[in-house]
Amino acid sequence: MKFTIENLHHKIEDFLGDDNVTFHFDIHISEPEEFLIKNYPFHYHELTHYLQEANPALHAYLSKIRKDIGGWGPKENKIFEALEPDTLNEVYKYVEECLLKRDWQLVYEREQKWKKMALEAKVEEHKKIEKVFDDLSEGMPNASMMQRKFYRFAETVEKQIQATAVDIYPELMNGNAEQMDEFRYLFSREVSSMHERLSKHLESIRKANT
Repeated sequence: MKFTIENLHHKIEDFLGDDNVTFHFDIHISEPEEFLIKNYPFHYHELTHYLQEANPALHAYLSKIRKDIGGWGPKENKIFEALEPDTLNEVYKYVEECLLKRDWQLVYEREQKWKKMALEAKVEEHKKIEKVFDDLSEGMPNASMMQRKFYRFAETVEKQIQATAVDIYPELMNGNAEQMDEFRYLFSREVSSMHERLSKHLESIRKANT
């Protein structure tokens, strides 16, 4: 199979409260026959897995940016906001490299099958897909809101605990780089546990008021 990757670009997409980065592109197949697959997705987390072997230095740099941003959740939108143009170009280079190494045969066969389906069958299949998507999407706004509330709670509580700890024990700021890094995540498990208990308490209130 011969193909090229075209119209490669990225978007920030909200998925269940996470601002994720997704690359979109067209696959232009020239052999075994001319065929175009439009707007196919490739997720940033897939790229990070590829970079672990393809370019460990770039992987480490992107990981450091995420670490420096702080907070909870993937923060992929913030990572891309922090990228210099040269680094962003390098990221795109490795996205394309990864995509060019993939075997698109199954995707090609699936798209060909879809193209050849009778119109009536295609409409019915599309209705089924829409029904599944609608069922999944029904709870997404609420799930997205709950996830964002969790991040807001966790980030706020963690900052306040750290600030209080430093206020009472200022010598904490005398630690070396490794110790400061450890301090940064020292309360993460406790904050998660607090939120879990808070969620159960909120659920008991909701049940009592229904």
